[in-house]
Amino acid sequence: MPSKPVGKTLYFSSARALGKSTAGLSLGAARGDGFVWTTVVRVPGATALRLHLTGVDLPPGAELYVYNLAGQAFGPYTGRGPLGDGELHTNTVFGEQLLLQAHSPAGTGRAPRLTVAEVGVMGARFAAPRYQPEGVFDLNDINALAKASNLCSANASCVVNAACQSSSVVNVAKDAVASMLFQSGSSFFLCTGALVADTVATSGTCRTLARGNFIYSRDTLGATEGGSSGSPVLNGSGQIVGQLYGACGTNLNNVCDAANNATVDGAFAVSYPALASFLNPGSGTCNPTGTTCTSNSECCSNSCKVKAGVKSCK
Repeated sequence: MPSKPVGKTLYFSSARALGKSTAGLSLGAARGDGFVWTTVVRVPGATALRLHLTGVDLPPGAELYVYNLAGQAFGPYTGRGPLGDGELHTNTVFGEQLLLQAHSPAGTGRAPRLTVAEVGVMGARFAAPRYQPEGVFDLNDINALAKASNLCSANASCVVNAACQSSSVVNVAKDAVASMLFQSGSSFFLCTGALVADTVATSGTCRTLARGNFIYSRDTLGATEGGSSGSPVLNGSGQIVGQLYGACGTNLNNVCDAANNATVDGAFAVSYPALASFLNPGSGTCNPTGTTCTSNSECCSNSCKVKAGVKSCK
């Protein structure tokens, strides 16, 4: 299952002037008010395709989708991708044809931009492990896709399909397990992933608030309102473990919605080295910047460096 380089940058600078006409636009066709642009990626013989996009920069309100004619569709992808860095690996659609479509409303002020860097091409082995009672499923039949099992003729006779089990434990677990398609170098591989927890406290983080520097938690009693930022966060022993930063979630206008919002606190362990000399003046627990040292552990900054023949805390 190889990745084929493309390196084609798509420019939409003329899209704002299209009016209600239909026109060719950088390897695709567009029509509008605003515009809807579509292009087709086709690889004969492929069982599935996905795209690696770079330089993704969609204005507010613009949306990007991938789909096939069998009914599989994924999106919208927005902004500069899920990590905000312009990188986007699309979902995978079955078949030898993938359609990429951009929607951009009128009056956005700027046009979308992106580069199709690579096309991921899945071969026959990608579809082979998926059978139904009648045999190999039709890649163009979306209903057969949904019913396909995860067994193939090469499986040993002792292998059992979880879909055939009635165990209460299996019934819960099987819905949290899925195949994972990942790229390494120029090839794609399949492995298995499982959802461990689906609560807010273990959900994804906000892009600029990485775990480690910040603590994510879920409110079980009370809530956090504006003006609380900077307040101390205590553990069950009354020790300060953080300082309130804000919230991360999908319904931030409702401070009582603990199901969709997480409270985010700055980790006190990260702040402490810079605060230790003020919190413990003269205590000897750590040395402030500029004082002599022999090891990193002596310094509040955890950094003991040599300069002009003298080791001091930096």
